[in-house]
Amino acid sequence: DEDSSKDARDEIRHLAKIKRILGEKRPDLEGTYPTIKAGGRVLIGCSAGGGNVVQDTTRFILGNILEQSKAAEKRALETIVEDSEADDAQTKRIVHVRVHKRIATTPIGQPISKVKSVFELLVIIADVMKCHSAIYNECSILHRDISINNILFRRTPNGVAGLLIDFDHSKDEELDDGTTHDMRTGTLPFMSINNLENNSTKRTVLDDWESLIYIL
Repeated sequence: DEDSSKDARDEIRHLAKIKRILGEKRPDLEGTYPTIKAGGRVLIGCSAGGGNVVQDTTRFILGNILEQSKAAEKRALETIVEDSEADDAQTKRIVHVRVHKRIATTPIGQPISKVKSVFELLVIIADVMKCHSAIYNECSILHRDISINNILFRRTPNGVAGLLIDFDHSKDEELDDGTTHDMRTGTLPFMSINNLENNSTKRTVLDDWESLIYIL
């Protein structure tokens, strides 16, 4: 089983941590980030082992598919590589583990395409990035997917308020092992140049701020 306490990209764990820390240190930011009302990792009943359950992750569901894909890749390589002693490493591939989660959060927001003025848009962006900075500085969580779909807003008696959502690409820096993250992360039209190049440079807060430029 995968230990979820060591998962640096566990959205449920991130949202719980954000609520716990910012709820105490930054009550002024309440409503600018999601709060979990219900949800968790999906567990699947297993007939073996006395009716135990297993987590719905690719560690369990990709077994045969992964082996078949490796074999297919090897056969394809054998047809195009003249050297019959080609390194087996060429047939290896990376499979990123996916975990099935279901989450219900509050508050509910509207897409920023429904704003009524540039002034409202600027207020919303300011709220969201203030929230983004607090989440990183206080919780050590980097969002890594700033995009037009992940910034919402609410109408309140005082005007509009921004809401930053979708932390399924975020990462807890406190659980990071210090290695670089060399896979593309985020929504393609809003990725930073560093991210698009898919290089070995570690993603930082500046990548998220660059994404904001492409939104505006």
